[in-house]
Amino acid sequence: PRTCAQVGFDLRAPEGLVEELRSRHGFEPSVRTAWLCEGLMEYHPQGFAERLFRALRAARAPGAAPHELFVAVLGDQWHEFLRAEHGQRPVRMAWQTCL
Repeated sequence: PRTCAQVGFDLRAPEGLVEELRSRHGFEPSVRTAWLCEGLMEYHPQGFAERLFRALRAARAPGAAPHELFVAVLGDQWHEFLRAEHGQRPVRMAWQTCL
């Protein structure tokens, strides 16, 4: 059966995410998994993204089906909307061209 979970986690140490999912939420590395990182990357430096992606890539059990990774980031239209509607300053994404 397919399941979906939204999990709160302290991302100062993204390397611990997979073990947290295994121990507290029943994550099984041999099951094909879709990871969604939404509204997350804009607020962290490039090194964080590299560490997180490395941890997710390592989460797959040997011989298991590939996992899917989806990353959603705010584009210029969203930045303009947030500025116009809510007076928010855009998030600086200095490293976005490195993805």
